[in-house]
Amino acid sequence: MKKKLTVIALFCVIALQLAAVAGFIGYYAQLEKNILEKGEELRFRVTLNTVDEDGVITFNTDDFYYAYYDAEAQGYLVFDGADGFSYFRASDAGKDILADEADHHIKGKLPNAFPQRMEYASGNTALFAAQSERYWDGGRLREYYTQGNPHNTAQTKQPEAYVTVSLYRGYTAVTGLYIAGEDVRSLGALPEPVPNTDKAENAE
Repeated sequence: MKKKLTVIALFCVIALQLAAVAGFIGYYAQLEKNILEKGEELRFRVTLNTVDEDGVITFNTDDFYYAYYDAEAQGYLVFDGADGFSYFRASDAGKDILADEADHHIKGKLPNAFPQRMEYASGNTALFAAQSERYWDGGRLREYYTQGNPHNTAQTKQPEAYVTVSLYRGYTAVTGLYIAGEDVRSLGALPEPVPNTDKAENAE
């Protein structure tokens, strides 16, 4: 009898663990659905870093290095600019920032969520092919856009790029990436570099 009860108890523990895992997976599946279907769209300017054979592009937001983190809200403060883009820093970088001055909060709890993970799976393999033919390290977009010279003497630079991000109750998902105004999913190749009119600004 004692052995039977032990077996039953073991099965109960396993069942509870499986139920907890299923509940966890279900919660995040529903959360992801809500982010995509109910979220508010924000746009962030980005610098492109790499692209792989599967069309996954990594990027940096242009101002995340200066991001304000609100420990109480456990998230980043986001400000809407007059140009229609959102930023991780206020336009006046010298003033003190209060949490209630932010237009949005992005939670920093979820692993691999924007802005902790900055990548976009475009599925467009043509984005890799064009540059890999010109440079041995085909994944490096910086070399592609500066024609192999990423330093301040470069004559070219990246065209403007931005990502769209869906925000729902502080949680986020990257929903799109645009280079020179074009959706990367529909491009036949990477857009060509543009003239570097301000070399000092692009120095590394």
